Amino acid sequence: DEHIQRELDFNLIPYEHLLKKVLTYNISCKTGKNVGKLLSVVKKVGDRYTQTFSNDELTALFKQSLVRRQLFHQGNPLIVYRVKQVRTAPITLVLYANEPDWFGPSQLAYFDGVMRKQYDLVGVPINFIVRKRAS
Repeated sequence: DEHIQRELDFNLIPYEHLLKKVLTYNISCKTGKNVGKLLSVVKKVGDRYTQTFSNDELTALFKQSLVRRQLFHQGNPLIVYRVKQVRTAPITLVLYANEPDWFGPSQLAYFDGVMRKQYDLVGVPINFIVRKRAS
């Protein structure tokens, strides 16, 4: 029903930023609409979920992103020295940085966006761990 769809769309507006990270399909068991697409989509998301990345590429990507848009905490620059993938399913990255406490939700959301812009990660969570660089 069109009225129900409009109401659903309206109620989802506050969650648009989350829905951009999720694949959605309208399906119908009654008519079979898009049911055949589900298995291929599940496989693609599964492949993304278990994806591995080069640590050198990740480090370069994050360093370049901070050159394009420097992030600060109380006037002090956030520095990422190295990035290492430590897990798949879900993708988990360790950022070795100058001050881990300065990397809050908005800074990690920035790096999440950097990853999603560079790689096709729709439907896949990314976890970040920030650690102090060993001296």
